[in-house]
Amino acid sequence: MLNVSFKIFTKVATNQIMLVAQKIICPSQTAFLPGRNIMEGAVILHGTLHELHKKKKNGVILKIDFEKSYDKVR
Repeated sequence: MLNVSFKIFTKVATNQIMLVAQKIICPSQTAFLPGRNIMEGAVILHGTLHELHKKKKNGVILKIDFEKSYDKVR
């Protein structure tokens, strides 16, 4: 019985947190939220690199290791 109560509480709390999170987390954050796709970052990066190359401009790209983020979520 305690396990079922905990699951219900967790589900309700998660739903409430997600309502707030959708409003306060910047739309450019493309992962870890329902309706957002982690691959959007790769698509945006590809487009940016293409534009830099096409316009013959210099730029700096910073790659962040997402593996560490996934470890923290587990």
